[in-house]
Amino acid sequence: MQSRLHSIAETIFNLVAGFFIQLVIYLWVLPKFMGITITPRQSVDLYIIFTVISVLRQYVVRRMFNWVDVRREREELRQMINRIEMGEDFTKGWRK
Repeated sequence: MQSRLHSIAETIFNLVAGFFIQLVIYLWVLPKFMGITITPRQSVDLYIIFTVISVLRQYVVRRMFNWVDVRREREELRQMINRIEMGEDFTKGWRK
């Protein structure tokens, strides 16, 4: 399972990479191919808006997946404990 700190570090790295990609897109691709001119200031403003939304989405989705994994692991542990309490022999089939 990925820790919260690791999730945040991965997200920050992703943001830095995304910043440089968006600069190229907003300052070169949009004007050249779509005829839309954006100032560097507007580019940064758009980046901030989309980044805040992206960070929140990415973090929430990652934590949801980790939550599902933890729930599944807990259920597997409960089932194993129940089988032990019922006296199931886990050594059957083991080589001696």
